[in-house]
Amino acid sequence: MQELPDNNSDDAVILEADQTLMRKLGGVSLDKIISTDAIKSAEGIISNAASSLYDDCLKESESLQTITAQLEKTPQLDEATTKKIIDVSFAIKSKAGQSGYDLVSALAKSLHLFCEGMPNTHSETSALKIIIWHMKSIRQLLAANMRGIGGSVGTAIMTEMEKLKTAEQH
Repeated sequence: MQELPDNNSDDAVILEADQTLMRKLGGVSLDKIISTDAIKSAEGIISNAASSLYDDCLKESESLQTITAQLEKTPQLDEATTKKIIDVSFAIKSKAGQSGYDLVSALAKSLHLFCEGMPNTHSETSALKIIIWHMKSIRQLLAANMRGIGGSVGTAIMTEMEKLKTAEQH
């Protein structure tokens, strides 16, 4: 591994390319070993996996929709429902992140951590509103097939969510 110079200047530093993989391949470049067809096949497999993960996220979000309807009807969060939200949000966080739905993943992570930090039963209106808002947002973003982080809108959503969570804790 190459050492960086120990200075605080803004001067550009040119690093040598790491040739570890090239040495392991005996000096032959990767494109000489792996055919174009093999690369295209691998890209197809990755694309299909991402599509499958998206479909899984949609199915998981249906259970969030059911929980949302239940909480809107009876605003009381019991231990079993909290555990279900934690499990589903963790699954969505992971699958959405792997398939390019970064904002969905961030919202699911936020929901997961928020619910993990709460008591097992909860009826405080502000906390329930935050949970419901998370679940509805996840569902809507997935239904809209919104990939990525959502640009400035996604940043604004996450910023406001953090403000709400912080205000709820105080």
